[in-house]
Amino acid sequence: SAKTTIYLDAVAGGIVEEKLVDKGSYLKKGQPLLRLSNMTLQLEVISREAQISEQLNFLRNNELLAETSRLQLRSDILEYENQIAHLKQKVGQVRPLVERGLLPKAQLTDLEQDLEYYRQRDKIALERQRQEEVIRAKQEMQLQASAKMLQENLDQSRSVLDNLLVKAPADGY
Repeated sequence: SAKTTIYLDAVAGGIVEEKLVDKGSYLKKGQPLLRLSNMTLQLEVISREAQISEQLNFLRNNELLAETSRLQLRSDILEYENQIAHLKQKVGQVRPLVERGLLPKAQLTDLEQDLEYYRQRDKIALERQRQEEVIRAKQEMQLQASAKMLQENLDQSRSVLDNLLVKAPADGY
């Protein structure tokens, strides 16, 4: 039978750290042969992991800030609507008394101005809520895509270190 010699080429260079098989051993394809070490490569991967983790944390913080803003806006709307209901009730109570001359017209005017003020604040808050929901939906898609890409970069960085483990390309001695 003809002998075939296969030359190995390490994808990532480095210093031989550990020999995992003895000379003349029978090998199965994919079996680890030796482990290399490459401090520069390892430090690059660690640095890249740190950068990616920082970017992922930044994305998560942005999500948290957006959720906090959304909750604050809902709270504001609830407050405005509560004030509107309260002022409508007061206007309803004061109007007949003003019409009968029992209370000054200025009191009713003040209540009606306050009521209009809170209606406008509520209207603006509701419009802002609609706009933020549209923006948030777009941002969420972008954030998910960015997070996925960053995770893939992280996986790719780690796979570079896998190349420090040299494996048999085929069965044989």
